[in-house]
Amino acid sequence: MSCPVTIETIILGDILASFAFGVGISLVPIVIGLALGITISSPLFLAAAIILAAFGFAALGNVFSIPPTNLPATVNMIASVVKFPVVFISGIFIPLDELPAWGRAISYVSPLTYFTDIARRCIQGQGYLPVAVDLLALLAFAILLLAVAVMFHRRTMPKRI
Repeated sequence: MSCPVTIETIILGDILASFAFGVGISLVPIVIGLALGITISSPLFLAAAIILAAFGFAALGNVFSIPPTNLPATVNMIASVVKFPVVFISGIFIPLDELPAWGRAISYVSPLTYFTDIARRCIQGQGYLPVAVDLLALLAFAILLLAVAVMFHRRTMPKRI
């Protein structure tokens, strides 16, 4: 914090570190799946989805750290309240076409829905939305969450210094 860098640089550095970790962790099940003989029909689409999703989720994690607090448990609690329901409405456990109309409507507000759709299409050959829609949605979420993180950290980071 004593170096002459901008708040945006600090935030982007934090997001890039989380992004690198997210991509690395995402490669583990893919490598295991490939070793077990699973084929990926569109590796470029899956790679693009992993990159966009990892960046978007890294930015989302940074958004969770916006409230100025001395207790990391506060940030974890906020993150859990958001992440837990998102997993259940994103099509991971329950296919989107089996969700009620209100659940399906809410699911399209989750970036995990679009990543799950691309992963299903690339691995199982079935998806609900066109790949272009999924990729554009992931890009939009990544840009939006980055903008939110920068905007709110500009207000709260000087209070934490």
